[in-house]
Parts: sequence; C-alpha cells; structure tokens
Amino acid sequence: METTLIKNRWKIVFGVLSVLALITSFQLSFKMKVDSTAGFLMLYGIQLIIWYIWGALTFFIYRLSPRLFAFRGVIPVLLHTLSGVFFVVVFLMLYAIIYHLVTQFSINGASGTFKALFTSSFHWYLILYWITVGLEYYLRMQHQLKDQELLNVKLDGELHAANLKALKMQLNPHFLFNSLNTVSSMVRASDAQKANMMLARLSEFLREVLADKNKQVIPIAEELAYVKKYLEVEKLRFLDRLELQFSVQKQAEHLMVPSLLLQPLVENAMKHGIAKKADARHLTIAIVAAEDRCHLEIFNEGPPLDDSKLTMLTNSVGLSNVLNRLSHFYPDAHDFSIKNVTGGVKVHIAIPFTPIQVTDGK
Repeated sequence: METTLIKNRWKIVFGVLSVLALITSFQLSFKMKVDSTAGFLMLYGIQLIIWYIWGALTFFIYRLSPRLFAFRGVIPVLLHTLSGVFFVVVFLMLYAIIYHLVTQFSINGASGTFKALFTSSFHWYLILYWITVGLEYYLRMQHQLKDQELLNVKLDGELHAANLKALKMQLNPHFLFNSLNTVSSMVRASDAQKANMMLARLSEFLREVLADKNKQVIPIAEELAYVKKYLEVEKLRFLDRLELQFSVQKQAEHLMVPSLLLQPLVENAMKHGIAKKADARHLTIAIVAAEDRCHLEIFNEGPPLDDSKLTMLTNSVGLSNVLNRLSHFYPDAHDFSIKNVTGGVKVHIAIPFTPIQVTDGK
C-alpha cells in the first residue's frame, strides 16, 4: 500500500511539472513571438525535459532533506541554503546544456547561456527549492502523524486486550469461589453483619472491575484505590489476619502509571504468598521517587519461590500482561524484578517519573 502511495505521489509531482512546463512554454512563446504550432511544440518539449530534470532532482532533495533536518538550531537552515545553491546551480547547468543543444542558440556557448540563466533566474529556482523542501517537510510530518495515530490505535487495542486479560484474571473462579465460600461460612456462623460487609465490599470491587475504563495511564492514587478494594475483600476472607501497609512518598503522589499495573502483582502476592503460609500476615506496597525515576515495591510474607514457580509466574497471564505493557510504555527505560527476600517475596518496578499535570481549580 505504501508503494502505491509513493507511486501516486510521484505521478502527481510529474503531473504538476507538466502543467508548469505548459505555462512556461506559453510565456516563452509570447516573449519569443513563436507563431507556429511546430515551434510551440518544440518549446514545450524543451520545457518538459527541463522541468522533469527538476523533478528528478526533487527525488534527491526529498532524500536529503530529512537528514539535514536531523540537526538542531540554525544548522538545518545553513545546510539547506548550501544544498539549495548546489541543486540550483546543477539544474541551471543542465538547463543551459539542453537548451543550447536543442535550439543551437548561443550566447558564447552553453556557458554563456548558463550565465544568463543564473543572472535572471537563480533566485526564483532557489525559492522553488525552499518550496520543495517545505512540501517535503509537510508530507513527512503528515506521515509521522498518521504513524502516531496508528500507534495510538494499536495501544488502544492492546489496552482493551490488557483489560480483558486482567478481567479474566481478577474474576477467576478461584477468587470468587473463596470469597463466596467465606460469605457462606459467615452465614452458617450466624455472623450476618460480617457476611453483609463481605458482600458489600465484593460488589464494590466487582463494580470497579466491570466499569468501562479505557484510560491508558492513571494517577497512582487511582490505581491504589482499586487495589485497596480488592484487599478489603481479601482481608475479610482471611478473617483480619492480613496486615496492610501503604507507603507513598509525597514526591510520588502525582505519578502516572499504566492502568492495572499493580493489581495482578498484588493478586500473585496473595495467592502465592499470604495464602500459602498460615502465619504470613504482612503485605506492603511502597512507592518512592528518586531523581527522575519512581520505584514501586510490593512485599508479601510467605514461602520463598523456587525457580519453577518463578518461571510459572513469569509466563502467567497477569505477570506477562504487566511486563508487556511496561515494555510498551517505557521501552528500554524500566526495570522489573521478582525475588526472594528475608521472610517473603519482593517485586520491584522502576519507571521514569512522569507527574500528572495539575492546574489550579481542577
């Protein structure tokens, strides 16, 4: 498809050059008082060759222009000025040679014709060079905008897929079964107050899960609020055995993170840590800002993870989803690790610090 677009673009370019050749032929025919069809056609043929030569040079200008714009400051302007002088001189030399060979017109040979053309037309063709460069820059920016739009569409699609994967993970039968089984136990124990509380918190969590949220990034406070709703359900299920600690450094309060970044990691901490050891109680989430990076840590008490368990977690839907989105949002600019530490397991994420833009009254 891109090849077809390029071909169509060059068809348009040479179509425009053919029209310009026709216009200049009329101008020259009036100036030179050409009164025959044969004379006009010969003049038009010469102008077609000359303008098509400019079209061929335009191809090289289009190739060179992005490289010159890669420099910063006024350097691209200086380089393009030199480039413009070069291309115009080459064009006028070819113009003079062709005109001299075809018409046998001589002003001290081709060199004299070149001097005449240089004196009368150099500045016009230099302006045409800058118009050509401006058109190339415009088309390139349009192409980049389209590429960015396609990338945004791709990210949106991946976000929907990520939300779907997270939804399947969060609504897994194991979690729902355990939660509802806890409610059933509370009812059998005639503890209606706790059963109602459990159902209320479970419904709040499920309502949050099912909400149609398509934000790619959200404030860390919003992500933590979502995690807390999940942990409120788990805390009741574990009969208040669970002890939670949240530590968010003030500088990190406005951190923006990919949505559903922490939730799968917290689920893993509960499922493979707290739930696997009867005396495991503590789960800590810490967020610390250091220079231009933010560090997010999740620690859970529980048994250590052996190599096979680490491999299984890495390949799981939840963790692979997290790793993929970190790669999308922070390519080559993030760190992720999961390792055994004294008393449990710690997950560490380091990402660039991108604070939310806060304005007064909003």
